[in-house]
Amino acid sequence: MTLTLEVMVPANVAMGTVISNMAQAASPDDVNSPVNSNGVDVTVETLANLAIMKRSDTPVAIAGENLAYTITVTNNGPSDAQEVVVTDPIPVGTSFVSADMGGMLENGIVTWNVGALPAGETVTLSLVVLVDANLADGTIISNIARVESPTDPDTPKESDPDETPVDNGNRAMLMLEKSAPMTVIAGNNLTYSFTLTNTGAGPARNVEVRDRIPAGVNFVSASMGGSLDGEEVVWSLGELAAGASVTLTLEVMVPANVAMGTVISNTAQAASPDDVNSPVNSNGVDVTVETLANLAIMKRSDTPIAIAGENLAYTITVTNNGPSDAQEVVVTDPIPMGTTFVSADMGGMLENGIVTWNVGTIPAGETVTLSLVVLVDANLADGTIISNIARVESPTDPDTP
Repeated sequence: MTLTLEVMVPANVAMGTVISNMAQAASPDDVNSPVNSNGVDVTVETLANLAIMKRSDTPVAIAGENLAYTITVTNNGPSDAQEVVVTDPIPVGTSFVSADMGGMLENGIVTWNVGALPAGETVTLSLVVLVDANLADGTIISNIARVESPTDPDTPKESDPDETPVDNGNRAMLMLEKSAPMTVIAGNNLTYSFTLTNTGAGPARNVEVRDRIPAGVNFVSASMGGSLDGEEVVWSLGELAAGASVTLTLEVMVPANVAMGTVISNTAQAASPDDVNSPVNSNGVDVTVETLANLAIMKRSDTPIAIAGENLAYTITVTNNGPSDAQEVVVTDPIPMGTTFVSADMGGMLENGIVTWNVGTIPAGETVTLSLVVLVDANLADGTIISNIARVESPTDPDTP
């Protein structure tokens, strides 16, 4: 019989630890019971997989001002990383200001003695340098950080180079203004206008404007090559010279069924690597939805001549010519003189000689058809005219009833 036993060695067990083990077997039929197995010694080895990443906290470095870096070191295991050390040479064209987590400067290199880094954990370090005031505009400050540990045989490992361009006063400064009408009627299009201006002293390159389509509306078109990317409209504008402006428009459609009073809120963003404040938000724009329907009602009898003593059927059609859905539509029809009520479809109810239909909502472009049946009095004189008018009203149509 062969048996197996599996155990997990914790990630923090020290290198060189010896795990000793012995088993026993017992049976009442063995006079030597219990019987010990041979002893087994297993030596622990450690293996970590470290990753390092470095980035500057701003896309553009300003000459004469501080530049902050963030360094992250992750241990992807399986073992804890022991005696972790991170080093970062001070970039050319800068001078040391500070380092957190006990980072020490010596011979132009900042060193962090991190110590143990558990498997699956990350440590974050910060370094701040001062950019030389006389660095030329466009100079690239390049920097690489390194990590090493005896637990990771592939160290030292380097981060990808972080390359930050220098702005020496001729920097771009984007300003994005957005406007729209205060109100829009449900079922109509809404047009937003943007004015993007570079108020800085230098050109803005690779300029991009993004505007997320507000919830509940549909994209129609965008000027200047703007295209829909997922839920955002994106304009890739290239370079915008100092002092130059560009005007953009975005058109969306507000569905006919959007409720009266709904507020459509929207903010756009402009970005350029030459603007240290990038991305720049526009002002917020709020547009309030109004509703407007155009109802038409028509009534006809289903026969040109009414027969005394017999039923007379009417058909009433109500059409919403939009642009918005018509809400809380009510149709009323007084019972004509010389007749009595027989029936009404679609929930029509008779009260005080008037049939009322609470139709509710009629979508833009849709028609609802109602029927009314009355009984013509048997003693009505030949040639008597039975006259009748139906009415429709809705708070969405200001011209009703």
